[in-house]
Amino acid sequence: MLRGENVLVEESLFPGYLFVNLAPEDSWVTLRYTRGVTRIVSFGDRPLAVDDAIMAQLQNHQEAPYLANQLAVGQQVTINTGPFAKVEATFLSMDGGERVVLLMNLLHRQQKVRVPLLSVSNL
Repeated sequence: MLRGENVLVEESLFPGYLFVNLAPEDSWVTLRYTRGVTRIVSFGDRPLAVDDAIMAQLQNHQEAPYLANQLAVGQQVTINTGPFAKVEATFLSMDGGERVVLLMNLLHRQQKVRVPLLSVSNL
């Protein structure tokens, strides 16, 4: 490893948690008595559901470091979300761990913009 080189370190976002997709009418008893399960996150006596949209965000968050390693300076990317959705831009650099600096054509001029890393994809 060279000084100043980025190193990808993978660690658990929620250590000790297991996310399970069960219908409310399914039996949770078997899960509750599974080895290693201390308790189930609940509200009262009912398991607490995590919205599918939140789970999708967590899964996307997990993929962000891999996307960052696939981007090279000068590479063309597409912005997928926000006010610049479907606009092509040129990757310039990372701006921290979760944002990128892009060069795009705005009003007939090259402009630098910063957008979330997860809002871009390779062409």
